Amino acid sequence: MGIMTRFVRLCKADIHGVMDQMEDKGLLLKQHLRDMQEELDKKESRLASMLASREETERERERRSREYQALEQDLALAIAKEKDDIARTLIRKLKPLGQHGDELRRHVEALDRDIAQFRTAVEEQRLLFEQLRLKAAEHLRRTEHMAGRVQADPDAAMAHDLAVGHVGAAATAATERFESLSRFRRWRSARMSVAVW
Repeated sequence: MGIMTRFVRLCKADIHGVMDQMEDKGLLLKQHLRDMQEELDKKESRLASMLASREETERERERRSREYQALEQDLALAIAKEKDDIARTLIRKLKPLGQHGDELRRHVEALDRDIAQFRTAVEEQRLLFEQLRLKAAEHLRRTEHMAGRVQADPDAAMAHDLAVGHVGAAATAATERFESLSRFRRWRSARMSVAVW
């Protein structure tokens, strides 16, 4: 290994060390938790919009179903009165209306599946968030308690720094995993909705 490579590595290590000293691990941890809460709020909002879309589609399907039944009754009446021209017209209207009703039914079923999957994912992420929030609160409580003792014992200060770095890294990794899972679910959802239409 050349001298320049070692010098560059030493400079990078010093810069990272200075940055680590500047960062307040408690504030970073709180920010990660706020970011996770914001993502969960967005997902819950999206879930609410999916539910609203499903209800609207279901209302449309029911309206089309009532129209179809009314046309069937009119068709039966036209056939009973031997009005062939009216019966032909009604038959021409029934077929596309029936197909549209079937499409709406399939769309409602697809929405039900998507909503169930998305709701499960949001609940899992909410549980993970709550677990991390509790761990972070416990860590922050211990950190504040430890900060009082840091002045007296330098070894405790070193243990404190290691503990803060460990939990901060865990929160960062959890946030990244959470965001990665979010991106994957959005991609899969978009892909499924394109397949439905």
